[in-house]
Amino acid sequence: RGGNFIGRLTTVDGNSASFMLVQAGLAKVHESAYGAPNYKQLIDAEEKCRKERIGVWTNYEEPTAKDEEENETENVPEEEPVLGAGVVNFNDSRFRRVVVTYVTPELKVYVQYAEQGAKVEQLQTDLREIFNQTKPVGGHSPKKGELLAARFTVDNEWYRARVEKIEGNNRISVYFVDYGNRELITDLSRLTQLPPGMYFSH
Repeated sequence: RGGNFIGRLTTVDGNSASFMLVQAGLAKVHESAYGAPNYKQLIDAEEKCRKERIGVWTNYEEPTAKDEEENETENVPEEEPVLGAGVVNFNDSRFRRVVVTYVTPELKVYVQYAEQGAKVEQLQTDLREIFNQTKPVGGHSPKKGELLAARFTVDNEWYRARVEKIEGNNRISVYFVDYGNRELITDLSRLTQLPPGMYFSH
């Protein structure tokens, strides 16, 4: 949490998320994109949105000759960008590949380290297989801080979750520890104890 990150985000089918945003007029091309494989594609998409006044370019005004003349006298020539100056080298040990697991309506982004993705997926597969063989008994009375299994409303699947808050009228706030999202559960049948072996720390 907190801070900023620089990287390249792609969808599950391999499309560039940055290009999709620029193409829709929802973002501008930052100088750090220089050297990216799709840099020209980004610039072309940005230029199209600028000309058609789409999204962030709605109120854009073309610079006048006077503005350009002033910029030429004020701007100091920039050095040619090199790898490491705004361009991400993913072989650099300071960077780690991640998989975006959840984005909140407030645009908070939750990620897993890519190398842990297979481990989490296997754990999830094991959990589903166990619950398919031995139907989980809902109605568990949780305690704050407890690690248990909670049924996520969106896909109706069971996931590991930690109880964050318990309020009256069976209002249980849980945090899905493997994916980063949260949910308020009011039906205790959607909570159950985890099978043995699923309690290792995250």
